[in-house]
Amino acid sequence: MAIITVRFRGNNLLIQTETEKDLVAIPNEIKDFSIYNKKFQSFQCLPMFLPKIISLFTSENQQLKITWGVNRDYALPYLLKTNFTLRPYQEKALVKWKEAGSKGVVVLPTGSGKTFIALQAMQLTGLKTLIIVPTITLIEQWLEKITANTNLSRDKIGVYGGGEQTLAPITISTYDSGHLYSRRFRDYFGLLICDEVHHLPTESYRKIAEQLVAPHRLGLTATLKRPDEKHLDVEDKLIGPIIFHLTPGSVQEEGYVSKYTLEKVYVDLTPTEAKMYKRYQGIYRRYLAQKNIRLKSGLDFQNKLVKRMSWDHKAREAVKAHHKSRSIALTASNKLQALDDILEKHAKESILIFAEFTEMVELASKTFLIPAITHKTPKRERQVLLKKFEKGTITKLITGRVLDEGFDVQKPSIGIILSGSGVERQYIQRLGRLLRPREGKTAKLYEIIAEDTLEEKTSDRRREKVSKGQRKEKKS
Repeated sequence: MAIITVRFRGNNLLIQTETEKDLVAIPNEIKDFSIYNKKFQSFQCLPMFLPKIISLFTSENQQLKITWGVNRDYALPYLLKTNFTLRPYQEKALVKWKEAGSKGVVVLPTGSGKTFIALQAMQLTGLKTLIIVPTITLIEQWLEKITANTNLSRDKIGVYGGGEQTLAPITISTYDSGHLYSRRFRDYFGLLICDEVHHLPTESYRKIAEQLVAPHRLGLTATLKRPDEKHLDVEDKLIGPIIFHLTPGSVQEEGYVSKYTLEKVYVDLTPTEAKMYKRYQGIYRRYLAQKNIRLKSGLDFQNKLVKRMSWDHKAREAVKAHHKSRSIALTASNKLQALDDILEKHAKESILIFAEFTEMVELASKTFLIPAITHKTPKRERQVLLKKFEKGTITKLITGRVLDEGFDVQKPSIGIILSGSGVERQYIQRLGRLLRPREGKTAKLYEIIAEDTLEEKTSDRRREKVSKGQRKEKKS
């Protein structure tokens, strides 16, 4: 009888035999995802492979004596109950996840209730659950959703983040804390839920998924795709494939979010801006032509151009010129006049304004006396402004990227993109801020675009995957 021990050592999981001859008892499939450590007479792999190892040993017909030096009991010590009914598309997403072996990613627009799918998954599995989120604000929102929609009270929920380190059968953690304390979590939880899962495949955050044995995994996002294509790791290795996907237009058709229209407003660069834009674009394009570089994506920009900066000073000049021309387009001075026109048109409505650069946020805030939230805004002030905006005490709010994720307001029906990136995720998230159900009301998203600049193509890219919205265009 082969004697085998499965245990942790450092960041690895060891499958160790008592004698060298017992190595033949190790299933060949285990060797596909592990390496042999002669010193410890063992195969070692990432902890995330434990469920597969258990399955392989269970299916072996030969007699084995296995000592499990890891926890394999992930059941909640109480019965978790939810108090709501899922919408049909949410129920379908949950069924698809279950059919996929309780592993996979759900892609739904902001505001369509991804959290409720996760809560039902927690009830369905009955397992200890680790919920990973990007921000402290999202921890607070998950706490509110769990206590309002299940039988759990706040004292039953653990938190890692914002100075708190409390472990409980249901625990919410930021990605930062999840990475730091992954070894503490690794064989405690049976279900891993990653909110805004597109953050997961970074070099540090991916260790959360790799270090946890959690057999069941659920990823939530408005769009998984990343310019660096690391989203493929989420699907193939860390969480599971996309098992359900709906666009904002599809959710709108089902009547669960507001109807919406999209409108582009074009503005001209001033003569000075146009001259500088043409100059910087010339430097950039000449370099690409000289080196015969063709860029089709953000990944191409990174791999074919940015990497050359370390040894080619002309590449550095080209990248610098590209950034300057982009900045000119995104901060075009005539955008403020277009913004003024829209604000006047919707003077009595609740409006959320987005800008790419903090400088533009601050300039528009000062020009129109609109409260602003940026990365510089203290947490307490940010909370106060959001509450006032939600209550209608203030009806206009301008922000940068800081609110692209991690805040939940029901109020705005008008959105204005003063400037933005070409990232599809950012666009879908911003649109989602406006799509809370409102009886008889249609939300509207404006894009203010510098004409005859790269911003036009950027706008097309970020809207490409958003379907079923009515599109109207005009020139300011």
